[in-house]
Amino acid sequence: MWFWPFNNSPDWNRRQSQATPFASPYWFDAGSVRLNDSWRAFLIENAGIVQAFAERHFALYLQARNPNVPGVVNKLHAPSERQLRTAHQFWRLVREDFEKTGKLERFQDIYSERPLGTNFTIDHFLPWSFVVTQVVGKSMEPTIRDGAYCVFRTGVSGTRHSRILLVQKRDFTDPETGGGYTVKRYESTKSMADDGWRNERIRLVPDNPDRGVFPVLEFTPEDEADLRVIAEFVQMLNTPD
Repeated sequence: MWFWPFNNSPDWNRRQSQATPFASPYWFDAGSVRLNDSWRAFLIENAGIVQAFAERHFALYLQARNPNVPGVVNKLHAPSERQLRTAHQFWRLVREDFEKTGKLERFQDIYSERPLGTNFTIDHFLPWSFVVTQVVGKSMEPTIRDGAYCVFRTGVSGTRHSRILLVQKRDFTDPETGGGYTVKRYESTKSMADDGWRNERIRLVPDNPDRGVFPVLEFTPEDEADLRVIAEFVQMLNTPD
């Protein structure tokens, strides 16, 4: 830590913080943060060490809050290239299951709805920003069936109102499933503030109309920082009954 005699003058405090041989790494100047030149050079020279230190603690933070997610340390950076062999093997097994049940025509491209043959390309229907996950629970019926495998798109942008979203909130459990994630229709009430539009109320609304069993989840503006939108629902996959 760096200490010097307190003075009400920001400019005086700035000069004092930089006047000693052990100058502080930064100071505040008119609403901005300025780095000491020596510290800046040190951080640039040792950027790899600083980054590794930060990423290690970030990985520990994520792992502590996502104990059911394996290999968090391998998920800090997006892969530079896709390794699709395992994914291709998985979808070949899925195709074989459709064939065994006599429903091969239902193994199809989710966009064109055309049947896929034996030589299908994974990237054609599994883009980087799309994920497939199973949705458990009846709160979104009839839009999403209990246990259905659904396609979600990550990187949600634009207005979220009325869109079906996969949402995570810290210290929250879904009242139906008890999990830390929930799939609901996102609704928000906004008001105009000096710095732009601001949420007054956020509601996560089940499509199932039975409110006695599936209540609307309501949140205040103070909760917004803890609400993390993971992905947007695209469609439910056709699977054998």
